Amino acid sequence: AQKLLGTINWVRPMLGITTEELSNLFNVLKGDPDLSSPWILTPAAKEELNLVSQKISTLQAHRRDLTLPVDVYVIQGPKQPFAIIAQHDKVAQKILYLE
Repeated sequence: AQKLLGTINWVRPMLGITTEELSNLFNVLKGDPDLSSPWILTPAAKEELNLVSQKISTLQAHRRDLTLPVDVYVIQGPKQPFAIIAQHDKVAQKILYLE
């Protein structure tokens, strides 16, 4: 559970999901600290996991557009900073996520 939720938390900003929207899912970590202990998802946590799944299926990484400069966005998260490598397509008015 910890590894899955850690990965979800890492991609969450790229998916446009707030921590509050996944609060029931992250509450799974409040159980037994034993890493091999079983865990059960509540219906609300399952809905939040489905939200993550839907967002992942609609978001895509892009190939590098050689006509655009590559940007690195450093964002200060609540506990640690993270970075997104992307290109800003000003004509199409969207950000192309590379990594």
